[in-house]
Amino acid sequence: MTDMEKKVMIRLCAKIVAETDLYETDKEVQNLIDWVCLSEQIKIIQSAI
Repeated sequence: MTDMEKKVMIRLCAKIVAETDLYETDKEVQNLIDWVCLSEQIKIIQSAI
């Protein structure tokens, strides 16, 4: 996945959380958003090492 694609995914996740209640009501949406955010954080930490 390119850096631009990653940024788009993060923005979409943020928009879903901010503007809908899907994060609270749909466990699959919650898991997907958590996975996207967590995987991005892991990559940032690994690149800093």
